[in-house]
Amino acid sequence: MHDDAPTKPIQTQGVRGAQVLILCAELEPNLAFWTGRLGFRIEAIFPADNPQTAMVSGHGLQLRLQQGPDGAVQTIYLLCDDSLLTGAGQTTLTAPNGLMVRLVHANPPMHTPTTVQKLVLTRADANQEWGLGRAGL
Repeated sequence: MHDDAPTKPIQTQGVRGAQVLILCAELEPNLAFWTGRLGFRIEAIFPADNPQTAMVSGHGLQLRLQQGPDGAVQTIYLLCDDSLLTGAGQTTLTAPNGLMVRLVHANPPMHTPTTVQKLVLTRADANQEWGLGRAGL
Protein backbone atom coordinates (compact mmCIF):
# COMPACT_ATOMS: atom_id res chain seq x y z
CA MET A 1 0.00 0.00 0.00
CA HIS A 2 1.28 3.47 -0.88
CA ASP A 3 1.47 6.22 1.73
CA ASP A 4 -0.45 8.55 -0.59
CA ALA A 5 -3.50 6.38 -1.19
CA PRO A 6 -6.38 7.73 -3.34
CA THR A 7 -8.34 8.58 -0.18
CA LYS A 8 -6.14 11.68 0.28
CA PRO A 9 -7.20 14.02 -2.55
CA ILE A 10 -4.90 16.93 -3.29
CA GLN A 11 -5.99 20.48 -4.05
CA THR A 12 -5.33 21.02 -7.75
CA GLN A 13 -6.31 24.67 -8.10
CA GLY A 14 -2.79 25.81 -7.03
CA VAL A 15 -0.98 23.81 -9.72
CA ARG A 16 0.46 26.07 -12.46
CA GLY A 17 2.12 23.50 -14.68
CA ALA A 18 4.14 20.32 -14.83
CA GLN A 19 7.71 19.36 -15.65
CA VAL A 20 9.01 15.98 -16.72
CA LEU A 21 12.46 15.04 -15.38
CA ILE A 22 14.82 13.69 -18.03
CA LEU A 23 18.15 12.40 -16.76
CA CYS A 24 21.06 12.67 -19.17
CA ALA A 25 24.71 11.64 -18.81
CA GLU A 26 25.80 14.94 -20.41
CA LEU A 27 23.69 18.07 -20.15
CA GLU A 28 25.18 20.14 -22.99
CA PRO A 29 24.40 17.86 -25.99
CA ASN A 30 20.91 17.15 -24.69
CA LEU A 31 20.25 20.86 -24.18
CA ALA A 32 21.47 21.53 -27.73
CA PHE A 33 19.12 18.82 -29.06
CA TRP A 34 16.00 20.19 -27.34
CA THR A 35 16.74 23.84 -28.15
CA GLY A 36 18.47 23.57 -31.52
CA ARG A 37 16.63 20.67 -33.15
CA LEU A 38 13.21 20.97 -31.54
CA GLY A 39 12.94 24.71 -30.85
CA PHE A 40 12.53 24.54 -27.06
CA ARG A 41 13.34 27.68 -25.06
CA ILE A 42 15.64 27.73 -22.02
CA GLU A 43 13.67 28.91 -18.97
CA ALA A 44 16.40 28.40 -16.36
CA ILE A 45 19.82 26.81 -16.07
CA PHE A 46 21.70 26.21 -12.84
CA PRO A 47 24.05 26.36 -11.13
CA ALA A 48 25.75 29.03 -13.20
CA ASP A 49 29.18 27.43 -12.76
CA ASN A 50 29.22 23.93 -14.26
CA PRO A 51 25.45 23.67 -14.94
CA GLN A 52 23.76 20.43 -13.88
CA THR A 53 20.07 21.30 -14.53
CA ALA A 54 18.26 23.13 -17.31
CA MET A 55 14.53 23.79 -17.54
CA VAL A 56 13.26 24.12 -21.10
CA SER A 57 9.80 24.57 -22.58
CA GLY A 58 8.21 24.26 -25.96
CA HIS A 59 5.10 22.98 -27.71
CA GLY A 60 3.14 23.00 -24.43
CA LEU A 61 5.70 20.83 -22.62
CA GLN A 62 8.15 21.69 -19.84
CA LEU A 63 11.22 19.52 -19.32
CA ARG A 64 13.74 19.46 -16.50
CA LEU A 65 16.99 18.19 -18.04
CA GLN A 66 19.25 17.04 -15.24
CA GLN A 67 22.72 15.59 -15.43
CA GLY A 68 22.76 12.06 -14.08
CA PRO A 69 22.65 8.47 -15.27
CA ASP A 70 20.60 8.03 -18.44
CA GLY A 71 17.25 6.47 -17.68
CA ALA A 72 13.53 6.37 -18.24
CA VAL A 73 11.24 9.13 -16.99
CA GLN A 74 10.87 8.56 -13.25
CA THR A 75 9.68 11.90 -11.91
CA ILE A 76 7.09 14.53 -12.84
CA TYR A 77 7.22 17.93 -11.16
CA LEU A 78 3.93 19.76 -10.55
CA LEU A 79 4.58 23.49 -10.25
CA CYS A 80 2.35 24.85 -7.47
CA ASP A 81 1.52 28.17 -5.86
CA ASP A 82 1.98 26.49 -2.45
CA SER A 83 3.31 22.93 -2.62
CA LEU A 84 2.47 22.08 1.01
CA LEU A 85 -1.13 23.30 0.66
CA THR A 86 -1.60 21.55 -2.70
CA GLY A 87 -0.31 18.22 -1.38
CA ALA A 88 -2.11 18.46 1.96
CA GLY A 89 1.28 18.47 3.70
CA GLN A 90 3.00 16.04 1.34
CA THR A 91 5.49 17.15 -1.31
CA THR A 92 6.22 13.76 -2.90
CA LEU A 93 3.55 11.34 -4.09
CA THR A 94 4.11 7.90 -5.58
CA ALA A 95 1.92 6.50 -8.35
CA PRO A 96 1.11 2.77 -8.25
CA ASN A 97 3.66 2.15 -11.03
CA GLY A 98 6.45 3.83 -9.00
CA LEU A 99 6.44 7.17 -10.86
CA MET A 100 7.28 9.99 -8.44
CA VAL A 101 5.17 13.15 -8.49
CA ARG A 102 7.00 16.00 -6.75
CA LEU A 103 5.03 19.09 -5.72
CA VAL A 104 7.34 22.12 -5.92
CA HIS A 105 6.86 25.89 -5.73
CA ALA A 106 6.28 27.47 -9.14
CA ASN A 107 8.25 30.55 -8.04
CA PRO A 108 10.52 29.47 -5.20
CA PRO A 109 11.83 32.25 -2.96
CA MET A 110 15.34 33.31 -3.86
CA HIS A 111 18.00 33.07 -1.18
CA THR A 112 20.72 35.64 -1.69
CA PRO A 113 23.67 35.05 0.62
CA THR A 114 25.59 37.95 2.11
CA THR A 115 28.79 38.44 0.15
CA VAL A 116 32.04 40.29 0.57
CA GLN A 117 33.66 41.16 -2.72
CA LYS A 118 37.40 41.17 -3.26
CA LEU A 119 39.75 40.78 -6.20
CA VAL A 120 41.60 37.46 -6.26
CA LEU A 121 44.07 36.56 -9.00
CA THR A 122 44.78 32.85 -9.48
CA ARG A 123 47.15 31.43 -12.01
CA ALA A 124 46.18 28.10 -13.60
CA ASP A 125 48.64 25.22 -13.56
CA ALA A 126 49.97 24.21 -16.96
CA ASN A 127 48.45 20.73 -16.47
CA GLN A 128 45.07 21.96 -15.24
CA GLU A 129 42.03 20.87 -17.29
CA TRP A 130 39.33 23.37 -18.24
CA GLY A 131 35.65 22.67 -17.70
CA LEU A 132 32.33 24.27 -18.46
CA GLY A 133 31.89 27.65 -16.83
CA ARG A 134 28.90 29.88 -16.19
CA ALA A 135 25.82 28.47 -17.93
CA GLY A 136 27.91 26.27 -20.18
CA LEU A 137 30.03 29.06 -21.66
